Amino acid sequence: MRNRKQQTEKMSYKSPSTGDFVTGYQYITEILIKREADREKVILPQRYWNIKGNPWAKKFSLRIIDVCKICEKYSFQAVVKALEKEQWAFSLKSKQVLQTIQEEQKRLDSLNPTFNQNVEDPNLIINKSKNRSLLGKIKNVDKKTDN
Repeated sequence: MRNRKQQTEKMSYKSPSTGDFVTGYQYITEILIKREADREKVILPQRYWNIKGNPWAKKFSLRIIDVCKICEKYSFQAVVKALEKEQWAFSLKSKQVLQTIQEEQKRLDSLNPTFNQNVEDPNLIINKSKNRSLLGKIKNVDKKTDN
């Protein structure tokens, strides 16, 4: 079992509420929920996302879905930088926040042109539904022998 105090490749962000290393998704979600709780003048309990029946746990689970969708298009660094600029934001769905994220992503792409999260190589995408049946496996073998 890994020690939560140790940084790993996936767990590279330090949680604002616990101090443990967490994924980028959880880090961004915690920031958003903390801002919303501060706005409503609510003190969040420790590890509130694990408490059953807690309304903030439900908000956390819904918000993390939004974060995952945004992070499919943009890098974690761009989202975090945008949230640092937009201190008022507690949702990523705002047009202004999305525009700031896009600007940050463009800036990051210009600094590091080899990294582009939106580029997909069609050769790397495998349609798993074709390979499940025996006929799909035979066709896949035929394609490999033709090359």
